[in-house]
Amino acid sequence: MSRKSGWFRGGLCGGAIGFLAGHTTIAAQPPGSNSTVVTHALRVSRFGSIGDFTERDAREIIAKMNDILQTDDDGAGTNDVGCDVGFVLAGSVETFTDGVGTISNEQDFLEIVGLPGDVKVVESVAWCEGFPDESYGACSDRSTFVVETGLDLALAGPLWAHEFGHIRNLDHRQQDEPTMIMNSTVNERSRQVEDWECRQYQ
Repeated sequence: MSRKSGWFRGGLCGGAIGFLAGHTTIAAQPPGSNSTVVTHALRVSRFGSIGDFTERDAREIIAKMNDILQTDDDGAGTNDVGCDVGFVLAGSVETFTDGVGTISNEQDFLEIVGLPGDVKVVESVAWCEGFPDESYGACSDRSTFVVETGLDLALAGPLWAHEFGHIRNLDHRQQDEPTMIMNSTVNERSRQVEDWECRQYQ
């Protein structure tokens, strides 16, 4: 798939607060761990004309999400913790044909987020409520999220993890902290979660 890199505004739209009901399981303890990992199975779908987003792409991005959230990057557990949360792809990547494959306005957004599934991959996300004239990459209504195809893996992982944070009712951080996963601007360095955020992800 083509690769876009850089940074994106992590979009959060208003809407009903929801969780991935029925998609959470408790996995076995990983080697060397004293706790269990809460695993979320993500149902991913893509717009029909996006032929370059494959199941392998979805699995690579999900693996990146796991690495980001499970790794204590500062080694001290002060600004970052190794969070016992993980993600797997639920089944195969599905296809939808509703809409036009781009998010240009509220109507486009509502049409796509209303479809079944947790992650909807589209051509572009050029609209997100509350963030005019920005570059988004993704947008959430707190129950699901839409995300652009063609993102570089180093950016797609943090962006998907950020949007899942909104699904788990996490808001943007009040201060500019570019290494934190819930900073309003997401980049390749956005990897850190504090303990209280980790509990929300679980």
